[in-house]
Amino acid sequence: MKQIGLLLIAMFLAGLNVYADETAPKRVLTLKECINIAVENNTSIKAAEEDKKKALADYRVATAQRLLMIDMNIKTDGYPKTNIPTRYVDAYQWLPYIPDSIDRAMAKYLLDQAQPQPSPFVKALTRDYDLGITLGVTASISLYSEKKTRNQEFAKKNLDMFRLQNKKAIGDVIYNVKNAYCMYLMAGETVVLKEKMLKNNKDKLRMTEILYKNAQRSILDLSRAQYDFQNSQLELQKAKNGERAARAELFRNMGLDDPGTEFSLEDFNDLPRVSCSLEQLQKMAEVYSPDLQLARMQTQIYRVRVDMERANHYPDVDLQVLGGLRNSRLDFTSFKNNFTSDAWKPSIGVNFLARMNLFSSGMITSRIASANADYNKSLYKETDIINATRTLVIAQYQSLQELSTMMDLSKKLMQDAEKNMLLAKKSYESGAGTQLEINEAIMSYENAALGYQKSKNDYLMAVAKISSIVGLGEDSLCKK
Repeated sequence: MKQIGLLLIAMFLAGLNVYADETAPKRVLTLKECINIAVENNTSIKAAEEDKKKALADYRVATAQRLLMIDMNIKTDGYPKTNIPTRYVDAYQWLPYIPDSIDRAMAKYLLDQAQPQPSPFVKALTRDYDLGITLGVTASISLYSEKKTRNQEFAKKNLDMFRLQNKKAIGDVIYNVKNAYCMYLMAGETVVLKEKMLKNNKDKLRMTEILYKNAQRSILDLSRAQYDFQNSQLELQKAKNGERAARAELFRNMGLDDPGTEFSLEDFNDLPRVSCSLEQLQKMAEVYSPDLQLARMQTQIYRVRVDMERANHYPDVDLQVLGGLRNSRLDFTSFKNNFTSDAWKPSIGVNFLARMNLFSSGMITSRIASANADYNKSLYKETDIINATRTLVIAQYQSLQELSTMMDLSKKLMQDAEKNMLLAKKSYESGAGTQLEINEAIMSYENAALGYQKSKNDYLMAVAKISSIVGLGEDSLCKK
C-alpha cells in the first residue's frame, strides 16, 4: 500500500514537471488524483491504521488466552524423608565419644577428607525433607472461562470500532480535499473574472480618454474611469492572493509541498444531481452513517463491558498436563551425582484448576454498577446522534434543493447581466450611454458571475456534505 502511494506521488510530480513548459498545454489535476494522494499521505489515516493494527493484535492476544499454551518450567519440591538411606553418613555424631582430643582431631580430619558434609544450613533444611527438582514442559488450556470469553468479545468489538474510525477518517479526508479543490477552482474562476473586469475597465478607460479628447466626456468621467481601472487592478491582485492561498490549502490537504508548476483543474460543467428522496437518504443514513455506526459500536462495547464484570461471578476451569524428568533427592555433597541418569526419573501429571470468587466485599457488584452506568450513557448518546443525523440530513437536503434553484437562477442572471454589459459598452462607445450606466452594467455582471460561482461551489460542497453524512459515495446518491 505504501509503495502504491509513493508511485502515485511520483507520477503526479513527474506529470507536473512534464508540463512545466509554458508553451505546452497545462496538465489537468483531477479531483480523484488529489483524493488518492491525500489518502496515502494523511497522518490521521496512518494513525487510524496503527490503531487498527493494535486492536487486531489485542484481539489475537484475547483469542490466544483461550487456546493451548506450552511452557518450559523448572520447579523445586520438598519430599518427606523416607527410610531410603541418604548419600552421606553423619559420622560426626560419634566424635564426642572419642576420649582423647588428639585422636578426636585426627578422626575429624579423616572424616572431612573421606566424606564432605553439607553446610549447616543445608543440613537444617533437609532435616525433615529431601529437596528435589523437576525439569519439563507444561501444556495448559482453558476449559471454561466466562471472563476470557467476554474479553475476546470485547477485543473483537474494539477491533470493529477502530475499523469504523479508520473508515470515518478516510471519509473526512475526502471531504476536506473536495472542499479545498472546489475552493481552489472557485479562486481560479474568480481570477479569470477579475481579469475580464480589468480588461473591460481598461477598454472603458481607453474609450473615455478618446471621448474626453473629443469633448464628449468630462474630466470627472475620465477620473472615474481611471479610478475604476486602478480598482480593478487591486481586485485582481486580491483574487490572485486568494488563489495562492487556496492552492496552498489544497496541497496541504494532499500532504505535499507545492511543486510550483502550473496545472489546471477539471471543471464541473455537468453537475451531479441527487436522485434519492429525503426518506431514502434518511434510511441510508440510519445504516451507513459513520457517526451512527460508531455510536452503535460504542454502545455494544459498553454492553460487553457489563458482561465482563458479571463474568467475575463465574468460575475459571483450566486443564494442565505436565511432563518431564524429576530428581526427588538432590545430593549436596557432590553435585556431579545429580547429573547421572540414575538420579532422574520420568514425571507426568494432570491437574484440573478451578477458581471462583466467593466474596469480594462488594467490589464486583460496584464494578457492574459502574459499567451499567456507562452503558446507559452510551444509549443516551446514541439517541442524540440518531436525532442529530436525521436533522442534518433534512437540513442538508433542503439546502441542496435551494442551492440547485439558486444556481440555475444565478446562471440565468449572469447571462442576462453579460448581455446588458455588452449593450451598455456599445452605447457608451457611441457616446449615447453614460458612465453610470456602464459602471452599473459591469458591477451587475461581476456580482452575478461571482454569485453563480459561489452557488455552484456551495452546491458541490452540499453534495459532498450529504454524501459524508449518509456514509455513501456520491456515485450512489447522484446521477449525472
